[in-house]
Amino acid sequence: MEKGISTLLASLLLFGTLGYITLNTVEIKKYPLPWTYAHRLTELELLEATNNIRKEHLKRYCQNHRKMEASINDTYARWLKMRHYQKPRIFFSDSAKLLFCDTPKCGTTQWRNLMLILDGHLEGYEAPATDYFDLAWKHSFLWLQFNPLKTDSKANITGMMQNYYKIMTTREPLERLVSAYRDKLESNKNNTYYVTVSKRIHKTMNRKSKTPALATFEEFIDYILSRRHPSLLDPHWKPYSALCDPCNIDYDYIARMETVYDDATYITSKIGVARDRIYNRTGMEHLQQKRIKLYHEYFGNLSLSKRTAIFNYYKTQYDMFGYQYPTFINMSAVR
Repeated sequence: MEKGISTLLASLLLFGTLGYITLNTVEIKKYPLPWTYAHRLTELELLEATNNIRKEHLKRYCQNHRKMEASINDTYARWLKMRHYQKPRIFFSDSAKLLFCDTPKCGTTQWRNLMLILDGHLEGYEAPATDYFDLAWKHSFLWLQFNPLKTDSKANITGMMQNYYKIMTTREPLERLVSAYRDKLESNKNNTYYVTVSKRIHKTMNRKSKTPALATFEEFIDYILSRRHPSLLDPHWKPYSALCDPCNIDYDYIARMETVYDDATYITSKIGVARDRIYNRTGMEHLQQKRIKLYHEYFGNLSLSKRTAIFNYYKTQYDMFGYQYPTFINMSAVR
């Protein structure tokens, strides 16, 4: 048995589908896999096995922490009480029978664009492409297309939850923060909204400053730490648990930014779309190495106590999705 499990793990690593997930022989025993014929598994079977590990890990976390509601009716009733920005950030495609939870800074732009193409709202698109968010919001955002207060909306939405293929994407949580800061707050001169947000954060966290300036990374981290309700954060740094309600939506596939090209192989095989219409592999490995380097550079400039504090703020996301804890925190102060 040990040899079979090791063979499967080696095969999974070979295909690069595990990302940052913490796996060892004990954990693989905990999440049963079809290890007997591991050396004969196809690429799609290996991807499916990886996804099963991710889903089982999430399910056990939700069960152990009593995050799961009794039924979709209970969940829907809770959603009704929420404002749009608090509801699961779900986009959909009727053509592909696909539901997609949009988790910004996790390589999700391409999925939104693909939905627009499949439903006839966008033409002439090749990855990578412009972010057509406003168009997707207008045509594909679930809560704008179905008024939750209407009687037939409940049947439509719960029916889609049960019958459409559901996906969400995650990323190493603190690495995502670096990406969000660099893209939205550090020097985003083309987006006046986020320039305003960045200046507001700087003013809030540095009251001695008398001149307008963009927020530093440390001020950005301090700002997040000052927020008591993560569910009210901007979507680009809001936790996945608040964006996607993963304990109460049974996602068919949990993709990862770290392995998104491989994950797209499996997902596109399910919805009948060519993988290259979503992601272009050229340069992806180089970009991943660059992201990891920047991740350590930005957090390397923070104090140990602050690195540990922001980790604790997002610790639930690490535990929920099986990401390995970063090495630059104080483990004795982890809550």
